[in-house]
Amino acid sequence: MRPLRSLLLVLFCAISQAYSQAEIYELRVYEFEFFRPTEVFYNYLENALIPAMNRQGSAHIGVFEESGEALPKKLYVLIPYASMQAFEEAPSKLASDATFQQAAEPYWKAPPESG
Repeated sequence: MRPLRSLLLVLFCAISQAYSQAEIYELRVYEFEFFRPTEVFYNYLENALIPAMNRQGSAHIGVFEESGEALPKKLYVLIPYASMQAFEEAPSKLASDATFQQAAEPYWKAPPESG
C-alpha cells in the first residue's frame, strides 16, 4: 500500500501546485522593548528595507501596528514574493545591494536605547 500512498502524495502535490497562489508571503513580527522610541526602526523600513525589497520586485509591502496601548508594542511587516526562489534569494540580494547597505547603516549603528 505504501507505493500507492506515495503516488497519491505526488499527484496531490502536482495538482495543488497547479492551483496554488502565485505569491509567497513572509510575515515578520517585531516586538519593541517597553517605552523605547521606534523612529530609527521606522526610518529603516521607510528608507532602506522597503525600497530595497521593491527593487527586488516585492511591491505592496504592508506595515501594521497593533492598535491600542498593548505593551510590548508590536509591528507586523508583510512581504510578498513572486516565488519561493525570490524569498530564498532575498537575503543575499540585500547583502549585495549597496544602496540598501548605505540606507540601513544608521539603523545598524544606532545605540540600542534609540529603538
